[in-house]
Amino acid sequence: MKIRNLITQFNYRLFDIFYGLRCHHLWLVTLALTLAVLIVFNYLNGEIKPSNQLDWLDIFGEGTSAIMVLMWLLVILSTRTPGKITNYFAFGFICIVLSLVQDVIDEFIKLKSYTIVGNIMECMLVGLGMVTYAFWLWRKELSVINNFITQRQKLNPRTPIHAENYRLPDVRYLHRALSERALAPQQKEQAFLLAIDVKNEHHLIHTLSPNELSRLSVSISELLFIAARSNDLVCHFAAHRYLILMENCSELEASQYANHLEGMLNAFVFYLDSGSFIHIEWQLNLTQSDEYSHTPESAQQLIDNAMKSFNQMQSI
Repeated sequence: MKIRNLITQFNYRLFDIFYGLRCHHLWLVTLALTLAVLIVFNYLNGEIKPSNQLDWLDIFGEGTSAIMVLMWLLVILSTRTPGKITNYFAFGFICIVLSLVQDVIDEFIKLKSYTIVGNIMECMLVGLGMVTYAFWLWRKELSVINNFITQRQKLNPRTPIHAENYRLPDVRYLHRALSERALAPQQKEQAFLLAIDVKNEHHLIHTLSPNELSRLSVSISELLFIAARSNDLVCHFAAHRYLILMENCSELEASQYANHLEGMLNAFVFYLDSGSFIHIEWQLNLTQSDEYSHTPESAQQLIDNAMKSFNQMQSI
């Protein structure tokens, strides 16, 4: 059961990465094509070096650097929406990746005549300049976001909203909150965990455009954030699944809130770019904590119990 839960969480985390990269497919295609062209160009205009001339230490260092920069590019693209700053990041990192890959290729292939293409590919100045400018613009963007977050945080002080995760906190904050309950002796009542899932998620993924899916995620996050009580912790679990931790409330209060939230979610209508609209199908599950204070294992078990009914329905 634990292995199955870990696999489920891993699949959702992996889905989040691919979900974030979907709207940047043009940059990914550009990267793949330019890398292919670069390799073919070197192969057609150079000679493969014999094995005794290979410097494996340089190959490892330059190859590792190229892989790390490629990871930076994927991280940036998976966490940002399309826009000017994202384009500067993508173009700059692709230039750096090409330059590093050219260094790696030079260890295997010696160009017969070092053409202007080879010189350009080994010049990181353009890529570094674009990435530096992108970071400068990102700094200005974060300054605006921080001012917005400061005002927005007053709606729900319990749910932390930071510039680096300005929609909703992830499940790590929920683990931390459950573990810290032992440090708050004034909290005598049991905690309740409300799990929320978009039932027709797979249909929406294949129906909506990447821009509409992004707007839907933001809309749901904002809706739950505003609808939560000021002392509730709202977290994003994965994909379109969310968790709300309710403390210092009775079972009746938790049930009433869950019913109120379900009614509000069922009344939610999402408008598409075309002007038409769709209704979201929701499923909610309220789980009571059997323990007052939690260890990391018991906290994870509580979360698994809250999500168990959703996983069972998907397996049917």
